[in-house]
Amino acid sequence: MDKEIFQKKLQKFMIEKAGQTFDAKDVEVYFQDERLTREQISLILDYAGEKRQESSLLPEEQEYLKGYLSALDEAMEESWEGRNRSYLKFAAGEAVKYHDGSLSLEDLIQEAGLGLAAGLLAAEGAKDPDAVIKECIRRELSRACQESSSAQSDDRRMVEKVRALDESLTRLEKDLGRKVYPEEIAADMGFSEEEVRDIINLTGEDTGEEGGTQDAGTERN
Repeated sequence: MDKEIFQKKLQKFMIEKAGQTFDAKDVEVYFQDERLTREQISLILDYAGEKRQESSLLPEEQEYLKGYLSALDEAMEESWEGRNRSYLKFAAGEAVKYHDGSLSLEDLIQEAGLGLAAGLLAAEGAKDPDAVIKECIRRELSRACQESSSAQSDDRRMVEKVRALDESLTRLEKDLGRKVYPEEIAADMGFSEEEVRDIINLTGEDTGEEGGTQDAGTERN
């Protein structure tokens, strides 16, 4: 199989399938003249997945990735980057796959680099060091993404609680015609009084009297 001809056909395939879903059978049919092995078909599917992820990167992230890979190619062979060039490129590719917007591509590549460093240590004496290193890279990326998602989820929950407190405060002030005490808000929201006080302190609501929320009602600005 002529490499240049195959690459052109692969590029044509990617253009034709842009925005479409396809599987191993579609690849096999399109490249039937090449009689691809299962491993080659799998590699094409992986390549297609990476390219689709790359297309979702912001222009500045695409530029960063291009510069990062170029720097790896230029790294001195005796340097750490030079000795581990293939794994660093693999790590960058995995970072692109894990890119979902919760973390920047640069942050993900750094996390993947940490995974590589851990993997190189863990692989010493292993029966399959290549598999160990790649697993460590993926594990570190997965951990970073999960932590980021968890933090964002916590932020969303806090925003929802602040909004709920604001609605409760507005309604109670209107119904009672006076400033509202934290314990009254807690009863209305179904929260503990301590949690309500924490939210009040976070939002900076005016408690109205010296002594704070421990002694006074909550009053809107």
